[in-house]
Order: sequence, then C-alpha cells, then structure tokens
Amino acid sequence: MLADWFSEQFSTGVLIVPCMLTLAIPGVLPRFKAEQMMPAIALIVSVIASVVIGGAGSLAFPLPALIWCAVRYTPQVTCLLTFVTGAVEIVLVANSVIDISVGSPFSIPQMFSARLGIATMAICPIMVSFSVAAINSLMKQVALRADFDFLTQVYSRSGLYEALKSPSLKQTQHLTVMLLDIDYFKSINDNYGHECGDKVLSVFARHIQKIVGDKGLVARMGGEEFAVAVPSVNPVDGLLMAEKIRKGVELQPFTWQQKTLYLTVSIDVGSGRASYRTLTDDFNKLMVEADTCLYRSKKDGRNRTSTMRYGEEVV
Repeated sequence: MLADWFSEQFSTGVLIVPCMLTLAIPGVLPRFKAEQMMPAIALIVSVIASVVIGGAGSLAFPLPALIWCAVRYTPQVTCLLTFVTGAVEIVLVANSVIDISVGSPFSIPQMFSARLGIATMAICPIMVSFSVAAINSLMKQVALRADFDFLTQVYSRSGLYEALKSPSLKQTQHLTVMLLDIDYFKSINDNYGHECGDKVLSVFARHIQKIVGDKGLVARMGGEEFAVAVPSVNPVDGLLMAEKIRKGVELQPFTWQQKTLYLTVSIDVGSGRASYRTLTDDFNKLMVEADTCLYRSKKDGRNRTSTMRYGEEVV
C-alpha cells in the first residue's frame, strides 16, 4: 500500500508541479503555424501507437515527440503537454487500455513501475525545455551586446547591418545615409577626461535618436562617428533631418562639472535610390559617398551639413 501511495504521489507531483510553476494566462493567445503543430501531432500519434502496440515499452513511445516539443515550444507549453500526456498514459494503463501486464489481474507492483516510468519520462522533456530556454536567453543577450552599443544604447556597426536586412525594409525606394562626426571630440577627452567624453557621446546619441525616432536607424560606427540610415521617398527629407540634428546639437549646451560646453557636429549626407540587391549594398555605396564629404566639411570649418547631390554645403 505504501508503494502504491508513493508512486501515485510522486508521479502526480512530477506532472503537476512544473505545470503549476510555469502557469501563465496570456493576454493574447499565440497563433501557431501549420509547421509549428507538427511536434504536437507527433505526440498524439505516439500516444495512439502506445495503445495499439501495447507492452511495457510502449510507455516510452511519446518521449521523442515530447523532446521535440521541448525544443520547439516554450517551457509553459512543454510542461502542459507533458502533464496531459503523463496523465493520459496513467489513466490508460490503470484501465488496461495500454496493456503492459504479463498476467492477470493487474498487480500493484506493475502499477508502481508504470507510474514511476511515466514520471521519469516526464522529467526528460521538462529538463530539455528549460535548458533550451536558458540557451535561447543567453543567445539573445549575446546578440543584444553584439548589435547594440552599450554606452550610447544605439545600434553598433554590426547591429545596423543586421537591422538593414529586416523584411520591413525590403520595399524601400530611397535611402539617405548620414555620417555624423562630433567636432573636436579629441580635445574634449584631453581637456575634460574620458568620463566627460563618454557622457557627451551618450547625450549626443539620445539627441539623434529623439529626432530620427522610428523613421530611421541610428548606429555608432566607432569613436565619435555615428551613422543614420533613413528610408524615405523624398531625398530632401533626409537632408532636412540632418540639418535639424546639426542645429539641435549646436543650440543645446552641455554641462559638465559646472562647466558649460558647446558642441558642434559635421554631417555628411549620401542619398540615392535603392537599386541594389540588398539594402546593405545601398548603404555601403552611400556611406562611401558620405565619407567623401567628411574631409571637405572638416577642411571648410566643420559644423556643417555636406552632400554631393546638391553640389554645396548647407551651413
């Protein structure tokens, strides 16, 4: 009797506790595509196969399908499917629908073994599911660190290229690329220290992000150089945005340790139709165009917006 009670409580706990701990009521029910239903369909088929074939070994038939579910689904869904599968198998075994007995009547030791076997099987997909979830979380953190600049909270160079591959940008007809360089940034580091320089970069990035918003992508390319990619229909819009950024930086004083600093920025604009196979190719081409203007902007006194498309600077 003690063995029967223990096996019942143990199997029930293994099945129910993970399901209860991960229970969450979503605000919006997720939509599953047809290919995402394949692991669940395989699980149903494996349970049916257990009933048809029978025998003690049939209890393990759902295990491969459960592990497939653990790899493809969230821990919440996996725990729920594991609970349902385990409960169904226990009920089917208890009612001799799945025949694992070698003799009649069905004995307590056989039920003890069946319950522990089902509980042990249920642990495996749960362990796999949480391991996969932990790996996915770690991968997201690694990708976040690679794609975003920690100091300025904008895209890194590699993150910008990944963002340009987004399907939402495939219909882009025109692309404007801005290359922004903070004027005399080295003197800020030399005179006020690198901590002040880091603060300048952070404030400068927030200023750009505030103006660009969801109209484009902002990235720190390295040092004091930033890039902005703006998908647009009218090339003049990109030039006006660049000039708005430049004027905003010029008019906004920066305070550091009770000292007021005034920043300026040189912006070089490349603009053209999105005619290449990928948007990254267009970006590279326009970056070269914008970079060509950078030397001229610095030579002509900085604090200006330059573009090759209109033949002169907007001062």
